[in-house]
Amino acid sequence: MRGDALGRKRLLPKSDDKKLALRPLVNRSSLAQARWTKLRRCSRGGLCCLCSCLFLLVFFDLGVVLNNLLIDLDNLVSPPGAPSARPEEDRGARRVREYMERQWAQASKRRESFLLWDYFDLKAHEELGHRKAPGTWSDLIIARMALWAKRLKYAGDNRFVIEKDKCAMFRMLRQLRLPHPRVRLEWRAADYGDGGRLRSYLLGEADAKDPGLERCAYPAILKVGHIHQQKSTIFLPSEADARSRVDDYVRWTTDRMREKFVDRASWAAQSNPLYASIDACLIVQDVVNPGDFGGEARAARPLELMVEVFWGRAVQAVLTVDAEGELVLGKPQYKNTAEFVVLRDGWAAYKWPYLARDGKFFSRRYTNPRSHVRAHRKARESWFRYDTDPAVDDGAADADDACEGVRATERATCLAEYADVRRMFRAKYGDASNSFPEVWRVCDALATGVGADYVRCDVFVAPDGSVAVNEISLSSNWGNAVSDAWQRELVKLWTRGYDGADACTPHLGSRCGAAFAGVYEGDLPSPKYVFKP
Repeated sequence: MRGDALGRKRLLPKSDDKKLALRPLVNRSSLAQARWTKLRRCSRGGLCCLCSCLFLLVFFDLGVVLNNLLIDLDNLVSPPGAPSARPEEDRGARRVREYMERQWAQASKRRESFLLWDYFDLKAHEELGHRKAPGTWSDLIIARMALWAKRLKYAGDNRFVIEKDKCAMFRMLRQLRLPHPRVRLEWRAADYGDGGRLRSYLLGEADAKDPGLERCAYPAILKVGHIHQQKSTIFLPSEADARSRVDDYVRWTTDRMREKFVDRASWAAQSNPLYASIDACLIVQDVVNPGDFGGEARAARPLELMVEVFWGRAVQAVLTVDAEGELVLGKPQYKNTAEFVVLRDGWAAYKWPYLARDGKFFSRRYTNPRSHVRAHRKARESWFRYDTDPAVDDGAADADDACEGVRATERATCLAEYADVRRMFRAKYGDASNSFPEVWRVCDALATGVGADYVRCDVFVAPDGSVAVNEISLSSNWGNAVSDAWQRELVKLWTRGYDGADACTPHLGSRCGAAFAGVYEGDLPSPKYVFKP
């Protein structure tokens, strides 16, 4: 031990001799322990740093934050007032404003052939006479739901069932003679009973036990018509599947026939009393496109356009790019993902997906993570022409128009995004776009037939190009899904029909009437309704 100490001492400068004499001998195990302690501290620090980065990445979208910083640096080089900067109102916002003006002009031309159903008349609602008129899409839906809840409570008026109750809705479509999937079976709660009739129907035993009921043919769609938001539909692919899973199908249907739908939207306080009053409804209907398009339930999903119609004029349609989940029992019910919004004039917008959780502080200005173009990210939309074939026309002029005002540092990316979304649309929906004129015509007729100031008309387009109305919505949330500038134009288009109406004191039962045209009372269809299949 002394030799080791002397050896160490000889390796030290003479000035350190006294210090060495005072220092205790170092144990090798102590050195190892000290190193291990230091390593643990470093590991903790690194782990904390990694967790902090992951936290920022998940909650604040660190990539968007860094990109925003680069954009802000670009602003220093080319400030907003410079000629090369993007103008305050981007081309997308101007396009929507100008387009909606043209749609209002077209609707106004045919105002004499449109009557508002008194049930839709928002002028009978107190809030429209208030100093602050509805300013957002949600304000308008809440006003509508509140009006109907009061009519139900005080007058027993339940005409909202044309949307909330699928059995009543299909009767309305038959009355209007509009194309829709054939309904094979329609039962209320009293018809359904304990599920025994459904079991016999699915097993093909209904002929003997219930002579008035046709034998179930497969494939088929089963819907519980008083449950909404993609929670009420399953696909029945074959008789063999029905026989092997009949207990599951009957149990699932029986549970839902006993439920009342509970809305979770911002207008739930107004809409849930309506849902609570609806009798249970079961429907079995034809599959619109029975061919197999890949995947266990793809045959249950034709192309669907969700068409927004104002004052009898269809103005735009939402197209889902893809969907998650299946319509198969036991699997997650599907939900829509990214969408296209299609206009009547040949333009469409790709609506970039939202973040799962927007950054509360850093990234709230730019809410989609995929686009690398500031204008697209901020507005959430990339505009392109859908009525030209990329293989024939490269769309260079339209691309320049869509990327107007984008800074030079982002222009190449903007043009690439334009080409990508245009190709994506053409590959998926190029053939179906030939049926869009018929979609607009059918939805114009639907809105006129029910006399709706606003209605969403959901339409299937089958592979052969045929069109069928799937359902309607009177409380759609799609008005909240577009950019702020776009939403303002939709709100304006809806409320504009009420401008200039004669003043009256709104109260339940009052007949104020829309300025757009007249108001009719009574049963559907509207006296102005004309439709040629």
